Amino acid sequence: MFTEAPLSLVGQSYGGGRAWWHLDVQRLAVRWTMLGIETPTPLFIDPRIDEAEPLLRLPTEGQAIVADYGSLGLTLRRHPLALLRPRLDRLRFETAAGLQRLAHGDSMRTAGLVIMRQRPGTATGVVFVTLEDEAGYVNLIVWSKPGRGAT
Repeated sequence: MFTEAPLSLVGQSYGGGRAWWHLDVQRLAVRWTMLGIETPTPLFIDPRIDEAEPLLRLPTEGQAIVADYGSLGLTLRRHPLALLRPRLDRLRFETAAGLQRLAHGDSMRTAGLVIMRQRPGTATGVVFVTLEDEAGYVNLIVWSKPGRGAT
């Protein structure tokens, strides 16, 4: 048997993502509307007050991406590192795709979202990390003692 979720819960969940974009409605307006649903008391059933709709500032692309991750844990927009890429390029950070043109033993810098971290019991002092950027994945081996894994 299926039961319906309260509209306020549905709005909090779907209003946070891009589920309402097909209706050409902005996320903040949907969320604000959904969170404002209340059962009117008899005093305010029909107050007849003419008020202008509040003007909501559209979020920046970065704010929208952060809101996507906060509500859904993912985004359908650009990868978050794409917003930082101009600065990372100036600091000479390589993308996952750019690592392929480096030779073995070359020094490099990279940045990404940590999507996996493993510390196997059999690999004492070693942590395996996978980073994700807008170009792909980077697998890292992090040694607890510097220089231990360098060859």
